Amino acid sequence: MADEENRENRVIPLGEVDSLKVSIKFGAGKLDLISGEEDVFKGNFQYDKSILKPNIQYEILGETGILTLSQSIKKDLDLPFPYKNRWNLKLPSGIPLQLYINTAPSLLPIQFLCIVNTFSGHSSKHSISSSNL
Repeated sequence: MADEENRENRVIPLGEVDSLKVSIKFGAGKLDLISGEEDVFKGNFQYDKSILKPNIQYEILGETGILTLSQSIKKDLDLPFPYKNRWNLKLPSGIPLQLYINTAPSLLPIQFLCIVNTFSGHSSKHSISSSNL
């Protein structure tokens, strides 16, 4: 029996922070990153297998917000295609941002619009690091 499609929306006010560190651990699927409001993170998550449910954590350390978005990424994870796993993330535009992305193997490029000051990404096939995009 197939799992039903799940949809989750999350809105996280960032509070009084001077910068934001975002770590994303994402399995296979579609990941969209766009610029959003000044001091709010918004995420829309769609998935049809319970193992793909995102784990979302936010905390403030000193003057830095730490946002961690993750899901199980295991080499031996055997999910039959097709399955739905889509994250639409609106990252805040008003504060300096460090973005770290770890994905499953993919031939698809990571595309985003000038939303970060520092970017670091890694998949099992690609390693990317850039500043002031």
